[in-house]
Amino acid sequence: MGHRLIVFAEPTVGWVPSLLDSVLKACEGEPNIEWVKVCITAEDSPTAKSAVRSLASFAGKALFNPRRASGFDLPHFETVTSVAKKHGAEIIVPPGHNINDPNFVGTLETGYAPTMALSLACLQIWRAPLLRAFQLAVNFHNGYLPDYKGLWATHWSVYNGEDFSGFAFHVMDEKIDTGPIILRGRVPIEPEDSSLQVERRKMAAARQEIAPLLDAMLTGRFETEVQAKGGSYFSGKDSIEIWTIDEPGALSAEELFRRLRCFAPLKITIDGVRYPVSSLKIARKDSEPLAFKTADGVTLSPDRLQYLPTWIYLAVKRPRSGGRADVAQGRSSEPRA
Repeated sequence: MGHRLIVFAEPTVGWVPSLLDSVLKACEGEPNIEWVKVCITAEDSPTAKSAVRSLASFAGKALFNPRRASGFDLPHFETVTSVAKKHGAEIIVPPGHNINDPNFVGTLETGYAPTMALSLACLQIWRAPLLRAFQLAVNFHNGYLPDYKGLWATHWSVYNGEDFSGFAFHVMDEKIDTGPIILRGRVPIEPEDSSLQVERRKMAAARQEIAPLLDAMLTGRFETEVQAKGGSYFSGKDSIEIWTIDEPGALSAEELFRRLRCFAPLKITIDGVRYPVSSLKIARKDSEPLAFKTADGVTLSPDRLQYLPTWIYLAVKRPRSGGRADVAQGRSSEPRA
């Protein structure tokens, strides 16, 4: 009897479908795998709706931001659900998408009896009963552990001026990204790279490591590296605080441009209204729309709001004031690779 693998895949994290596709491809024809099932850990968008939204978003960005078009997320047409179906993998959905639901854990143990789990960006902390349902549970994290535990690891590594950004496959425990490391990899960060460009490069490297990882998991022939104490951790709250700017006049122009490179669009409050600023320019005069002065005396104004020219955005959107939107993981999801 071969191994029985459940891949826990998070639909709201944009690079998961491509990584899941690589995992399922590597499993096909593997004699030591009896079956593979895909557990969907959050609500997944219908494939057609996701594709239309992705194509429209890319077209709008490319049309109004041609000089930056190569740095944008490419249109994508697959979801976690569509990838699983393409490979013929059975889809499992826990009650309320809660992977720690006692009934779900009981069904795993008595109905499926899996031997291994692979988590791709699952945003829920795994509790002890769920971990005990597997002989081996491995997580993929898009940070170079022990540094950059938590969320938005790529963005923080770019923001902090690192020379590289990495990823790791590690054994899971009840804490966040702290288990022993099985495999790590990293890619360089070039001086003008956006977070998305680095993320794409990183996911391409991670996909190359799926086959070696799977072989190690199936054979048990791997050595783990216990993570050094310390390291860095960034929560969803940390990310929200850096891209939510209620007093832009308290920051320098250099800092605002740095944040745009790493976390765009920023939520910047100007004259009491919060705007999704994806590009800033040095204003020629203080009377330009939404102009404001920075801490170092530079006058800036947004020339793109949600990647649209400011005048178009203001014509079709009704700006709202106040409120802290956004959730722990991000505005909607981490970008696709």
